[in-house]
Amino acid sequence: MSSDTVLALKRQLDEYIGPIDGDDPRVLKRVGILDAATALFAAQGYRKTSMGEVAKAAGVAKGTVYLYFEKKIDLLVAACSREKLALWSDIEEVFDDSLPARERLRKLCLVSLLSANRMPMTTRVFRGEDIQAIFAELPPALISADAFHRETLMLPLLREVAVEHPWTESELKDRVNVIAGLGLFAEAIVNEEVLSGLSPQRYAEVLTDLLVDGLESKGKSR
Repeated sequence: MSSDTVLALKRQLDEYIGPIDGDDPRVLKRVGILDAATALFAAQGYRKTSMGEVAKAAGVAKGTVYLYFEKKIDLLVAACSREKLALWSDIEEVFDDSLPARERLRKLCLVSLLSANRMPMTTRVFRGEDIQAIFAELPPALISADAFHRETLMLPLLREVAVEHPWTESELKDRVNVIAGLGLFAEAIVNEEVLSGLSPQRYAEVLTDLLVDGLESKGKSR
């Protein structure tokens, strides 16, 4: 994985978020809007949150919110991207070619499975919402980027881990899609009944080992 590709991923997140560093009044206003939207999305979900409510919570006029974010979906993308950016040091390790492929895959699974605690707003939005409707609103470039990441970043990683796998290319892509969706199940790892006495970290580690061991082991294709 080239450093240019990793930097491009981070630049993409930065672009979705917009400027949030510094003391410039416009920057502070953007941060205030993002803070308000994040809190509202986390508390009541995406659909039930209006731009007017975001404006009121941020202490600005509704028109001001639209100056920074043209549509509500743009505000959601920015808020989700900011939560993901907070995990950047972990995400970066996933694409560090100096680390063994197994360790990079483990890191990818762990980041996804523990995202409920570290990305609470994103988890709340994609829990119990009309996910298909939200995805239909997402910018086409974001959908294309997700497909690119699966094909160009995740698929080669799984090939490397599962070097002795008996699967066809189609079957391997199915496994990429399953791993890419792990974050959608992250909330279960804060449920005491699911944890059965384990800490969320330990539960995620054991589940990750089961997943990675299954990819590494040579088994019979079904």
